[in-house]
Amino acid sequence: MQDSCVVHAFPGADAVLEPNSHVGHGVVLHGCRIGSFALIGIGSTVLDGAEIGADSLVGAGAVVTAGTVVPPGSKVLGAPARVVGALDEQALAWKRNGVRIYQDLARRSRETLRRVEPLVAVEPDRRRTSWSPDAATPLHRQRAEGTS
Repeated sequence: MQDSCVVHAFPGADAVLEPNSHVGHGVVLHGCRIGSFALIGIGSTVLDGAEIGADSLVGAGAVVTAGTVVPPGSKVLGAPARVVGALDEQALAWKRNGVRIYQDLARRSRETLRRVEPLVAVEPDRRRTSWSPDAATPLHRQRAEGTS
Protein backbone atom coordinates (compact mmCIF):
# COMPACT_ATOMS: atom_id res chain seq x y z
CA MET A 1 0.00 0.00 0.00
CA GLN A 2 1.43 3.31 -1.01
CA ASP A 3 0.53 6.68 0.51
CA SER A 4 -2.90 8.32 0.52
CA CYS A 5 -4.90 5.15 -0.16
CA VAL A 6 -8.37 4.38 1.19
CA VAL A 7 -9.44 0.80 1.87
CA HIS A 8 -13.06 0.50 2.85
CA ALA A 9 -15.48 -2.37 3.26
CA PHE A 10 -19.11 -2.54 2.24
CA PRO A 11 -21.64 -3.89 4.76
CA GLY A 12 -21.29 -7.65 4.62
CA ALA A 13 -18.34 -7.53 2.19
CA ASP A 14 -14.69 -7.20 3.11
CA ALA A 15 -11.97 -5.50 1.14
CA VAL A 16 -9.33 -8.21 0.60
CA LEU A 17 -5.75 -7.71 -0.51
CA GLU A 18 -4.06 -11.01 -1.22
CA PRO A 19 -0.36 -11.46 -0.40
CA ASN A 20 2.02 -9.46 -2.62
CA SER A 21 -0.71 -7.27 -4.10
CA HIS A 22 0.60 -3.82 -4.97
CA VAL A 23 -1.59 -0.73 -4.52
CA GLY A 24 -0.38 2.60 -5.91
CA HIS A 25 -0.61 6.15 -4.54
CA GLY A 26 -4.07 7.51 -3.90
CA VAL A 27 -6.04 4.36 -4.77
CA VAL A 28 -9.55 3.79 -3.40
CA LEU A 29 -10.54 0.17 -2.77
CA HIS A 30 -14.13 -0.42 -1.70
CA GLY A 31 -15.42 -3.88 -0.81
CA CYS A 32 -13.33 -5.62 -3.48
CA ARG A 33 -10.69 -8.35 -3.85
CA ILE A 34 -7.18 -7.75 -5.18
CA GLY A 35 -5.25 -10.85 -6.26
CA SER A 36 -1.63 -11.70 -5.53
CA PHE A 37 0.87 -9.67 -7.57
CA ALA A 38 -1.91 -7.54 -9.04
CA LEU A 39 -0.86 -3.89 -9.43
CA ILE A 40 -3.50 -1.21 -8.93
CA GLY A 41 -2.23 1.96 -10.60
CA ILE A 42 -2.02 5.44 -9.13
CA GLY A 43 -5.36 7.12 -8.49
CA SER A 44 -7.50 4.14 -9.47
CA THR A 45 -10.79 3.15 -7.88
CA VAL A 46 -11.96 -0.45 -7.48
CA LEU A 47 -15.58 -0.73 -6.37
CA ASP A 48 -17.82 -3.17 -4.52
CA GLY A 49 -17.65 -6.81 -5.46
CA ALA A 50 -14.98 -6.29 -8.12
CA GLU A 51 -12.29 -8.96 -8.30
CA ILE A 52 -8.88 -8.19 -9.78
CA GLY A 53 -7.18 -11.43 -10.80
CA ALA A 54 -3.66 -12.35 -9.77
CA ASP A 55 -0.86 -10.78 -11.83
CA SER A 56 -3.20 -8.20 -13.40
CA LEU A 57 -2.46 -4.52 -13.90
CA VAL A 58 -5.10 -1.83 -13.44
CA GLY A 59 -3.85 1.33 -15.17
CA ALA A 60 -3.53 4.69 -13.44
CA GLY A 61 -6.83 6.49 -12.98
CA ALA A 62 -8.97 3.50 -13.93
CA VAL A 63 -12.41 3.02 -12.40
CA VAL A 64 -13.25 -0.65 -11.98
CA THR A 65 -17.02 -0.72 -11.57
CA ALA A 66 -18.94 -2.82 -9.06
CA GLY A 67 -19.03 -6.54 -9.79
CA THR A 68 -16.35 -6.49 -12.50
CA VAL A 69 -14.26 -9.67 -12.62
CA VAL A 70 -10.81 -9.26 -14.16
CA PRO A 71 -9.14 -12.49 -15.28
CA PRO A 72 -5.61 -13.22 -14.02
CA GLY A 73 -2.78 -11.63 -16.00
CA SER A 74 -4.96 -8.93 -17.60
CA LYS A 75 -4.28 -5.29 -18.43
CA VAL A 76 -7.22 -3.08 -17.46
CA LEU A 77 -7.58 0.56 -18.53
CA GLY A 78 -10.14 3.36 -18.55
CA ALA A 79 -13.17 4.70 -16.79
CA PRO A 80 -15.12 2.56 -16.76
CA ALA A 81 -12.25 0.09 -16.82
CA ARG A 82 -12.11 -2.60 -19.49
CA VAL A 83 -9.75 -5.50 -20.06
CA VAL A 84 -7.63 -4.48 -23.06
CA GLY A 85 -5.40 -7.54 -23.25
CA ALA A 86 -3.07 -9.88 -21.47
CA LEU A 87 0.24 -8.89 -19.92
CA ASP A 88 3.35 -10.32 -21.54
CA GLU A 89 6.21 -11.94 -19.62
CA GLN A 90 8.22 -8.71 -19.57
CA ALA A 91 5.34 -6.79 -17.94
CA LEU A 92 4.73 -9.58 -15.43
CA ALA A 93 8.42 -9.59 -14.44
CA TRP A 94 8.43 -5.78 -14.16
CA LYS A 95 5.40 -5.82 -11.85
CA ARG A 96 6.81 -8.53 -9.61
CA ASN A 97 10.09 -6.63 -9.35
CA GLY A 98 8.11 -3.54 -8.27
CA VAL A 99 6.54 -5.55 -5.44
CA ARG A 100 9.99 -6.69 -4.34
CA ILE A 101 11.38 -3.15 -4.42
CA TYR A 102 8.56 -1.76 -2.26
CA GLN A 103 8.81 -4.66 0.19
CA ASP A 104 12.57 -4.04 0.48
CA LEU A 105 11.95 -0.33 0.99
CA ALA A 106 9.47 -1.00 3.79
CA ARG A 107 11.84 -3.47 5.45
CA ARG A 108 14.79 -1.07 5.17
CA SER A 109 12.71 1.80 6.54
CA ARG A 110 11.50 -0.26 9.49
CA GLU A 111 15.05 -1.43 10.30
CA THR A 112 16.50 2.09 10.29
CA LEU A 113 13.82 3.90 12.29
CA ARG A 114 15.15 5.74 15.29
CA ARG A 115 13.44 7.71 18.00
CA VAL A 116 13.97 11.46 17.88
CA GLU A 117 12.75 14.24 20.10
CA PRO A 118 10.30 16.66 18.50
CA LEU A 119 11.57 20.16 17.85
CA VAL A 120 10.38 22.80 20.27
CA ALA A 121 11.35 25.58 17.85
CA VAL A 122 12.65 26.01 14.32
CA GLU A 123 16.43 25.76 14.25
CA PRO A 124 17.99 29.18 13.67
CA ASP A 125 20.23 27.87 10.88
CA ARG A 126 17.51 25.90 9.05
CA ARG A 127 17.96 26.26 5.31
CA ARG A 128 15.29 28.07 3.39
CA THR A 129 14.51 28.32 -0.29
CA SER A 130 16.78 30.57 -2.27
CA TRP A 131 13.89 32.88 -3.23
CA SER A 132 13.50 36.22 -1.55
CA PRO A 133 10.15 36.75 0.18
CA ASP A 134 9.67 39.66 -2.27
CA ALA A 135 9.90 37.36 -5.31
CA ALA A 136 6.21 36.46 -5.13
CA THR A 137 3.31 37.72 -3.12
CA PRO A 138 0.28 35.48 -2.60
CA LEU A 139 -2.63 36.52 -4.80
CA HIS A 140 -4.98 37.09 -1.89
CA ARG A 141 -2.47 39.52 -0.39
CA GLN A 142 -1.97 41.34 -3.73
CA ARG A 143 -5.71 41.76 -4.04
CA ALA A 144 -6.07 42.97 -0.45
CA GLU A 145 -3.27 45.49 -1.06
CA GLY A 146 -4.66 46.49 -4.47
CA THR A 147 -1.36 45.63 -6.21
CA SER A 148 -2.54 42.95 -8.64
